[in-house]
Amino acid sequence: MVETMTTSVQPSQDKWFDKIPAHIRYPGMILFFLLGSVLAQMILLNSALSDGGAQVEPDYYQRSVEWDSEKDALLRAQSLGEGLTLMDTPDGFEFKAMNAQNQPITLAEGEVVLSRPHLSEDVATYALKDLPRGEHQGLKIPRHASETPGLWDITFSFKDAQGNSYLKTFRREW
Repeated sequence: MVETMTTSVQPSQDKWFDKIPAHIRYPGMILFFLLGSVLAQMILLNSALSDGGAQVEPDYYQRSVEWDSEKDALLRAQSLGEGLTLMDTPDGFEFKAMNAQNQPITLAEGEVVLSRPHLSEDVATYALKDLPRGEHQGLKIPRHASETPGLWDITFSFKDAQGNSYLKTFRREW
């Protein structure tokens, strides 16, 4: 009887980490994950303490206490501003302020601000005392010299002779 022996040659399936002895590999993995976690926490702590993180606002409590009174004054000024009109003229705008009895309001002090809604800075600011009278007995507001076509906000904030505050914003496109 002839016995045949068959041997099969298997390609090496060993991976690189299988070549590291177990008594070194497993403690090494634990140290690797532990050090990775510590490193991640240090990066997180560093980013939290850097200048780009959340900032404490000074006087936040005092501003929050005063917010109600400021909001009431703003709403009162906006409601008084309902009698304000803005008319387009060829060379600018003419602003007219009338009270509830349809009489002109005597303007004591204030300003007109021209701004673009998509920009954070005001384009031009005019003091009310510097503006000339227009054809309709309103204040004449010139268009800004560097104006570009698009959306503009014209904000009027002023006080009358009795000390009432007025606030009104008009949005125009030209």
